[in-house]
Amino acid sequence: MEEIRLSHQNPSNIDEWELTWDKLMIKGEELGSGAFGQVLQGKLIESEKTKTGKLIEEKEDVAIKILQRYTNEISERNFLNEIQAMKLINGHKNIVKMIGCITVGDRICLVLEFCPYRDLLQYSKTKQTELLTFLETAEHIKKEFLIFAWQISNGMQYLASEGIIHRDLAARNILINEFKIAKISDFGLSVQINDKHKNSPTNNILQIETGKLPVKWLAIESLKNYEFSLQSDIWAFGIVFFEMYSFGETPFAEIENSQLLKHLEDGNRLEKPELCPNEM
Repeated sequence: MEEIRLSHQNPSNIDEWELTWDKLMIKGEELGSGAFGQVLQGKLIESEKTKTGKLIEEKEDVAIKILQRYTNEISERNFLNEIQAMKLINGHKNIVKMIGCITVGDRICLVLEFCPYRDLLQYSKTKQTELLTFLETAEHIKKEFLIFAWQISNGMQYLASEGIIHRDLAARNILINEFKIAKISDFGLSVQINDKHKNSPTNNILQIETGKLPVKWLAIESLKNYEFSLQSDIWAFGIVFFEMYSFGETPFAEIENSQLLKHLEDGNRLEKPELCPNEM
């Protein structure tokens, strides 16, 4: 396995995805944040002249993921990795759509489609509130969650067909658009398998030691031997089920990260949330 890489300082990497800051307008509302920086709501400004010479501006709602100026090397590498990964997989209905990027200069950003319902983790928590206040029925929520599960699996199947291992599949990284379609996002830790490297062990010890991998979502082989595969993504998919049907509970919340491997090797697993159908 090898990581997808992009050097933002190399002019040869400039392509049709490259935007300029004058094409973006930041509205200021924060949609999310992390070690990389912030995700802000904004607009993409596109200008077009009519036949009469009149200039028309169209503004599209977007999410602007901005790398903070003084980030560490690992966060910057993961951010650039995400940009390149998005270029390779853009276009599937259950993968968040990339609009463009800025990789030249000291302010690097990734521009994505705007998903007004935010992420699945927060969405699931709101559903619990609606259930408790009788604004929503359990049966309707179960049906909606089942549709999300199918959509996520559809997106993961596409990634598998492209030889891409996500490695950070979690409810926080599933976005819900205006049509309530689930879209997989956040490809900073993704790796791609090819014939030359598919049998080679991955080398991500540094990222694990610095807390860059989501421990509670990792499969046993990932925790034990740093091995990642399509199967380890399936494990994480199961954790997403738990998050969704438990209305956003943290998986293995009572277990310390350092004790999780032993906990799993002893045969312990997450309990099925009450809302989750038995068939799943």
